[in-house]
Amino acid sequence: LLGKGDYVSAIKALKLSMVLSAVCVLIGNIFLYLFRVQISRFVSNEEEVQRYFCSFIWILCMHTQLRITVINLSSILIPIGRPYFYNLSKLTNYFIGVPLVICVGLTSMVYANDGAHIIDRMSWIFSLSPINMLTRIVIVSIFYCCCLNWKDASKIVVERANQDTKTSKNCEDTSYYPLFDEKDQFQEEDEESTTIEFMRI
Repeated sequence: LLGKGDYVSAIKALKLSMVLSAVCVLIGNIFLYLFRVQISRFVSNEEEVQRYFCSFIWILCMHTQLRITVINLSSILIPIGRPYFYNLSKLTNYFIGVPLVICVGLTSMVYANDGAHIIDRMSWIFSLSPINMLTRIVIVSIFYCCCLNWKDASKIVVERANQDTKTSKNCEDTSYYPLFDEKDQFQEEDEESTTIEFMRI
């Protein structure tokens, strides 16, 4: 739709795809959370492992829910000429997620070192990826809502699409030059036939 210049419909299509994909993932996460006890029995036979698995399954649900949103939001960054937003994952990971997880999960700033908050600490450590994706969603959403001119973005996509069609036409216009002439081909066939006859004799 951006390639056609219809940026209004493109915004609606992006919102609709985000809602539908989020609902589909949410349905799977609901079943994953409801049957977490049965799934934990397939993971391990030890009760302690099953207990930890059931305690952390909500992080997996949150991860998949945020992941599908990040994929949808990032799907049009390269076509509109904003590939540098992919570097946000490194920035948000090392400047926001990692310091937060280290302070909360690996130090005694929030939880005491008495061993009673082991699940809480591990939950923060496992939540590093969801924290990273959540910050990316906030930054990219602010960019889409406040900084991006969708009309100019559609022009960029149209220009890039036209360049692709021009290059494809230029590739099709290239003429084909045979490596050998027809006379040389017939001479080779005659030579092959004479050699075959000589071998028979």
